[in-house]
Amino acid sequence: MLKRFWSSRTEMASTDPVSSPPTESESPRAIFKKDRVDELYAIEKLVGEGNYAEVYRARCRVTKEKVAIKRLMRKPGDKEQALSIEREELYMGKDINHPNVIRLRHMFKTPRMVCIVQDLADCGDIAKYMKREKHFSEKDAKVILVQVLKGLAHLHDHGVVHRDIKPGNILFSTNGDVKIADFGLSAIIKEGETTTTGMYGTPYYAAPEVFRNEHYTTVADMWSLGVMVYFMLSGSQAFEAENSRAVKARVLQGTFDMESGLWSSISAEAKSFISRLIEMDPKKRATAEQAQLLPWITDSLPNNSASSIPPTDKKDNSSSPRAITEFTG
Repeated sequence: MLKRFWSSRTEMASTDPVSSPPTESESPRAIFKKDRVDELYAIEKLVGEGNYAEVYRARCRVTKEKVAIKRLMRKPGDKEQALSIEREELYMGKDINHPNVIRLRHMFKTPRMVCIVQDLADCGDIAKYMKREKHFSEKDAKVILVQVLKGLAHLHDHGVVHRDIKPGNILFSTNGDVKIADFGLSAIIKEGETTTTGMYGTPYYAAPEVFRNEHYTTVADMWSLGVMVYFMLSGSQAFEAENSRAVKARVLQGTFDMESGLWSSISAEAKSFISRLIEMDPKKRATAEQAQLLPWITDSLPNNSASSIPPTDKKDNSSSPRAITEFTG
């Protein structure tokens, strides 16, 4: 099932750069001083778009490496957008480099737009898989979660609280890597401190301490991960409700069902894993390091490796002139 999904979503470009590559007289040092994103990167294709941003596949004219470029059109007076850009810039300053975390490479700013160059992971995400298949098998879920836990542990070790762990922010890449993405709501815990504040995130996945507007630590992400695993295995939300206020009430109550529906066929180890993450007391909640040692994870894969994710095999070698025009226009 997972193999079919990966195979159907692959987009691997092998096209030449859209315009002429740098001449031999232009050194890499000179190229990286260019202030227009399309001078340094050949824009190939629009691969995703949302309410606030578009994501393009591109190729570096110097290294030939394929990357993703997220383009945000500036909205004058939009404080939330300005804060989101600032958070991504702060995260980029941490220079996080881990195979299971999207790395932000460069940021280009103009009065009209902001372009963020980052790792390419254009084979879809958990949310898209769920729309198609409705839920994951335990085996496939663990293949993904082994990598997500490693990525979260690395982020948390570097003082980064993601604050928006959810299916749409866990991406798949062509080589089988699973990557945590989107740091527009992230917080950097200052040196000497252990907590942060702010009511950020997606209501279904927000931890109770976030809803209570308390100081919270990196384990707020672990609550979100637990809710995501619940969704991946059952196809339903742990705290389903008709609106955000009702979701908040259910989260603060802290009760969820693991008996009805698909739960009768889900292992006790999986349920125990979820319960260690969807734990009301943050001090008792498993950290990313601790979660990697829980039985459901340690008994999951040979050598505790996620390398059994099948590689993608369907290639898209096309470029899109329309996307290039829209990007640079």
